[in-house]
Amino acid sequence: MKLFLILACAALVSAGVAAPAANPSTEAPVAWNYAKGGSDWPGLCSSGKAQSPVNINTSATTCVRSGEPDAKPFRLDFHYKPADNLTLQNNGHSLQIKGDLGFITIGGCNPCDGQKYHVKQVNFHAPSEHTINTEATKDGHYAMETHIIHQKEGSSGLADLATVVIMWYKQQPGGFPNSFLESIDWANAPVDTTRHTTINGKVRLGRLKESFDGEYFSYFGSLPVPPCTEGVQYFVMKKPLGVTDKQLDTIQALYQKNTNFANGRGNSRDVQPLNDRKVWYYRKHH
Repeated sequence: MKLFLILACAALVSAGVAAPAANPSTEAPVAWNYAKGGSDWPGLCSSGKAQSPVNINTSATTCVRSGEPDAKPFRLDFHYKPADNLTLQNNGHSLQIKGDLGFITIGGCNPCDGQKYHVKQVNFHAPSEHTINTEATKDGHYAMETHIIHQKEGSSGLADLATVVIMWYKQQPGGFPNSFLESIDWANAPVDTTRHTTINGKVRLGRLKESFDGEYFSYFGSLPVPPCTEGVQYFVMKKPLGVTDKQLDTIQALYQKNTNFANGRGNSRDVQPLNDRKVWYYRKHH
């Protein structure tokens, strides 16, 4: 069921927000899975203090308002573009799409040289990795979560990453299929890593505009998979999108309802401690 967020704005954040120093990992790749929700992952995944995903307590966010100086470090501008000849792949951990799908700018650049963050990949998780307002008697998970992962122009490796997150809720019976998922041939998603689905037509991230046009939360975290590199800036869109039961079943059948995959617990890492990090709420309206 769609969550309605009651937001309380704390004091405005001081100007000059900077990302924490990234911690690129030099460790050799290790085999990993979601069987224990990531609690058995080594290195920075277990020792880091700025890990993702997190629970977002909307009553404890720091509110910044569009147009005011303190909000500038969190301003997003979307410059996505259609791309064709792409594939929907199963990499063994998630469904993903890779291709030149455009870029975002952060900080009011529209665009500014050196401030473009180009799309690297889009991937999907069920249930959601981030949670909203989880309490002892309330599960804050959404049905599914999409990550659009970007990297700053000129950067390489795992440096200077930014992730836009979209939450998905399960619609009531009779709801319309989501057009973006339909357009990427979602129903024919590959069941294993030996195949991929060729997407007919163009992939258009602009079909997700309803979520992009809304307000959002931002914080600094990490890659949610090994090596769990920190210094990643997250933008969690406030407005979730609806997914039909049939569309949700496509990804649940692969991960969440498949006992051969992580004992059927899904392809999502457990929520990590927020520690002393802030979560900002970017308001577009006063």
